[in-house]
Amino acid sequence: KEARLRERRQSPGLLDDREAHMESAWGFRQGSELRPWGEERVCFRCDSTSSDGAAAPSTSSRREWYCRTCWQASRNLGRSKPEPRPANVAPPLDAPGRLSEERLLELEATGLNICAGRGRHKLTLLRERGFFLPVDPTSEWLERVSNDPQPSGWCEALRKAIGEIPRHDGF
Repeated sequence: KEARLRERRQSPGLLDDREAHMESAWGFRQGSELRPWGEERVCFRCDSTSSDGAAAPSTSSRREWYCRTCWQASRNLGRSKPEPRPANVAPPLDAPGRLSEERLLELEATGLNICAGRGRHKLTLLRERGFFLPVDPTSEWLERVSNDPQPSGWCEALRKAIGEIPRHDGF
């Protein structure tokens, strides 16, 4: 920590540029707080995880939740609810090997321990599907992620579990 402070004093611009590049590449701000997270506590407006907020009245198939800060900003503007970030309500990307929402719902109905996306926030789905994200990523990073993220390891494990691809136990 002392070396970092010494570096900052000696060449503040260089360190700031390097930190900005790292944050852009990683998609996380340095010094971000660890976030306790639950099922539906990611704000559709600012992409932050919080236990302080509320769900919006349902007007679509999405289950939108907003943090207290975004609710307050919306009320200050005279709106009935916050507006979601457009990247959070766009249709999922159609990637090769992606399981459709209908197929995920069928598998869920058979008792398989998965949850279909059903309009939930992509950060919630990423965490649920095996991405260990103990801090909130930047909104810019999240914009590059589909609204129904299906990490390759999660997809492969699911396809093995339902017998679509062969299992090789032990490896």
